[in-house]
Amino acid sequence: MEKTYSRIETAYSLKKYNLVIKLAEKFLSENADEAEAYNYMALAYAESGNIDFAEVNIKKALAISPNEIKYLCTYCQIYLLKKEYDNCIKSANKILLFEPQDEITIYCKASALIYLNKYQQAEKLLKFLLKLAPNSVNSCHYYRTLADIYTNENKIKSAEKFYEKSLELNPQDPTTLNNYGYLIVNCDITPNNLQKALKFFKSSLRIDPINKIVIENYTKCVKTMQTKDLNFNILFKPFSKYKEFINFILATIQIISILFLYSVVTPELLNLLIGLLVTGSILQYYENKNHTQYSRHNIQ
Repeated sequence: MEKTYSRIETAYSLKKYNLVIKLAEKFLSENADEAEAYNYMALAYAESGNIDFAEVNIKKALAISPNEIKYLCTYCQIYLLKKEYDNCIKSANKILLFEPQDEITIYCKASALIYLNKYQQAEKLLKFLLKLAPNSVNSCHYYRTLADIYTNENKIKSAEKFYEKSLELNPQDPTTLNNYGYLIVNCDITPNNLQKALKFFKSSLRIDPINKIVIENYTKCVKTMQTKDLNFNILFKPFSKYKEFINFILATIQIISILFLYSVVTPELLNLLIGLLVTGSILQYYENKNHTQYSRHNIQ
């Protein structure tokens, strides 16, 4: 039995959740009253995103051992994942009567309070966690969640400070990278901020390439950069709809300047170049005008 549990624990620590479920099911086929196996199955299903199966299995574990704090804690996490925030808080309060310093339970309660917009209560719990376990492996999550609270409260400087602290502890956390990018791109849309936010979104996607929220944020950031035309000379920003027209004139002037520099311009050649400049400018202007109207119509 101990050997089997050891294999299940190892598989869970390696995030091989399908293997955890397979091993636990095999074990339960011979030992149907082992609550710990049901608890591992609940945790594995929760991590895999199958919340309903997670709840079924934790209920089986609690039917065997109704007062086991570990199993109550698992159910508290499942309530949070199911977005049953009031039940999560009630469950957490029950656990904290017996284990007032249980990190996972306190964090679950704080997270539920945030979803209910009770930021001050959540902030108090998270600061208590950081005081309780400043060197915990989960401290990066506590800092990040505090930063999320400050983002919601529009306390930009405080949010930046705690995102930075979170990344100091775990620079590869995809959620922190995404949330920090979200903060930057929403506080002030400038070229530098967009570039910085894009860097965070890219880093997050390298770690978690299928995260839909990060993909959406990355896409929005790229589109915003394109809309703002950040690569176009700021001098001509008020005239950006005539960018091609202006670029054509600048290119032609540059050619004439080079020819003058090398003293190869004759009066005939100069007249020809000026004629080309005027004709090309007119064509570029009307082409751009028609294109702008077409794009505007499509946007509407």
